[in-house]
Amino acid sequence: MTTTRPIALVVNPLATRTTPQLRRRIEAELGPLGLIDVAAPNGVHDIRGAVERALHAGARIVAVLGGDGTIGIAASVLADTDVPMIPLPGGSTNVLARGLGWPANPERAAERVATALEHPVRELAIGRLESAGRHAVFCVNAGIGLDAATVAWVERHPALKRRLRQAAFAFASAGPGLHALRQGPALTLHLGGDSGSGIDVHSLIAACGAPYAYLGPQPLNLLPHVAWDGRLEWIGLTDRSPLRVLRLILLGLTNAEHLAGRGLVGGTTIAPLRVTADRPFPVQVDGDPFGEVTDITLAPGGRLRVYAPGS
Repeated sequence: MTTTRPIALVVNPLATRTTPQLRRRIEAELGPLGLIDVAAPNGVHDIRGAVERALHAGARIVAVLGGDGTIGIAASVLADTDVPMIPLPGGSTNVLARGLGWPANPERAAERVATALEHPVRELAIGRLESAGRHAVFCVNAGIGLDAATVAWVERHPALKRRLRQAAFAFASAGPGLHALRQGPALTLHLGGDSGSGIDVHSLIAACGAPYAYLGPQPLNLLPHVAWDGRLEWIGLTDRSPLRVLRLILLGLTNAEHLAGRGLVGGTTIAPLRVTADRPFPVQVDGDPFGEVTDITLAPGGRLRVYAPGS
């Protein structure tokens, strides 16, 4: 039987699939379980403050309703604390929530809240990145180049994102994403964070958990060999061929092995990955733009406690 603990709910009202009706449904489910506070910040940049205030108010569980970007911001506060998160799907793709077993449909996810709290807390090993003194965590993945340019374009067109949802990312990949691959700077990957000689790549993705994304109901397993176990899996494109990108996506949809092969380089690591270039390149973190940088380090690091159905 589920015992009550102080629970705070943080809602991103601007998330693609978050509605007032869904928020009320979540509140009704959490009420008997110990809900003490509800916050609906007026923008993504206020999410962090809302989670910090929930902790200061004594919350022992924080439920977060929003997309992967919202959940990632909350995770940056909750990482390495003993306060677990309930990651509820309210965005367009919801990779972390779905990867942990939450239904893609937000209403169905709401029905599973009490069940999830009956399961043991699950501890995830997540990732961190740093560039010029800026820090962030990623719960599923980070990307440099093609997919980061895709994410940045979609975030600049919120109405299109809300209307087309995942199709907006496919559209942007074929346009701004491939343009970034063709015209972006050559990147140098330094394994282990060493600033010495490295590997020349034109785009790179790294993940601490799977799947990398979803195309509708289908998981896209571009990096399928990690499961929040303390490793990063990474893959880079060593040429600028759009056909290489298409092949990689097809392999991801069929769960095929693809860490080696023409035009690709990759592996798994517990050491840092440093990427440098002579001009700025875009970076995304869990589907949100991080910005453009010339030097960035990605590494395993940090723990996040979560509740999920079937944990």
